[in-house]
Order: sequence, then C-alpha cells, then structure tokens
Amino acid sequence: MTTEKSTASHDGRALVKFLLENRMIMSWVSILMIIYAVWATIEVLTNASGATWWPPATGIPASELYNNPDSVQNINNGWIIGLGAVFGTVGSMIQYFYRAAPYVDASMQATAALIISAVKEDEIQESAEKLAKEIVAQEKEEAEHEA
Repeated sequence: MTTEKSTASHDGRALVKFLLENRMIMSWVSILMIIYAVWATIEVLTNASGATWWPPATGIPASELYNNPDSVQNINNGWIIGLGAVFGTVGSMIQYFYRAAPYVDASMQATAALIISAVKEDEIQESAEKLAKEIVAQEKEEAEHEA
C-alpha cells in the first residue's frame, strides 16, 4: 500500500523535475499549445458560421451530411475541439507554473514567515509571563520565610 503511494509521489516529482530542468523548451511548447488552442477556437467558430474560404477545412460540410445544398455550416471535428481544449488548458497551466508560481510561492513564504514570527512572539510573551509569575512566587516565599 505504501509502495503505491510512494511510486505515485515519485512520478509526480519526476514530472516537476522534468518541467524545471527543461524550462525553455517547455515554455515554447506551452506557447505553441496556446496558439493551437486559439486556432482551434477560431476554426470551430468559422465552421459554425460557414466561413470556410481558407484552408485547412477541418469540418465536414453539413450539406453533404444532410443533403441540404443551402446549408453553409461545417460540422466541427471533435479531435480539433478536444485537443484545443486540452492544449489550451495544459499550455496555460505551464505558463502559470513558470511565470506566476514563483510570485505566489514567495508570497506564501512571506506569509508563513509572518505566522512563524507571530507564534514566536506569543511564545516569548508566554515565557516572559511565566518567568514573571515565578519571580513573584519566589519573592512571596522569601517574604514568608523572613516573617
């Protein structure tokens, strides 16, 4: 059971290690993914509106499918829609990972440092109060012994 968890975490670390070691290549690949996603979105919209005057024509003409010569729409290709969605998501995530994550990480580290310093201040305050109570108790004992 633990070997399955450690294998899964090792695989996750391998992906992060790959992304960190190949930063320049992955940055360009993610930009290409985003460009493909934008193209796929434009292609889907032009197929739906019937604007198919420039290549590549990726959709299937609706006039061929439904025997309606008046229809100018194309039926969108599911592979283009699906790959566009996946590439757009993955490309955006990689861009976020490289560009915004260091700022978020630094912000989280600063917040953690503030929390730790606040906890330490509370501990110092508690230890000072404890020391003051011990001193007062010790002085009372000395006063009782003298009396």
